[in-house]
Amino acid sequence: MYKVLPQSEGPTLGLMISGKIDITEEREMIELAEKVLAEHDKLNLLVIVGENVWASLEAAYADLRWITTHLKNVAKLAIVTDSKTLGWLVEQDAKIARHLGIGERHFATDELEEAWKWARST
Repeated sequence: MYKVLPQSEGPTLGLMISGKIDITEEREMIELAEKVLAEHDKLNLLVIVGENVWASLEAAYADLRWITTHLKNVAKLAIVTDSKTLGWLVEQDAKIARHLGIGERHFATDELEEAWKWARST
């Protein structure tokens, strides 16, 4: 399940995800990102990842397909979670993202305000 965060504005889209993400929800989130890109050249994403999040294989594939075809449109990706494993994965992925011109950072949940400031900064 996902929720659009009320602090979303302009090129910055904030989402909170928890539980299972199915293909319908994945398509809805992609549509939200597409709406931002219809008005802005670049997209900043802030994603709060709750506990026990998982995606169906179909949803994961759709997400991967979308992001790989829109790499040039993503400016920043802030992942907010207290999961040490996910935090480590984000830190590793950030090294690759940097070479693609994408800023990517992990924030703990108590750093949410800092995550918003970073995601919105140019």
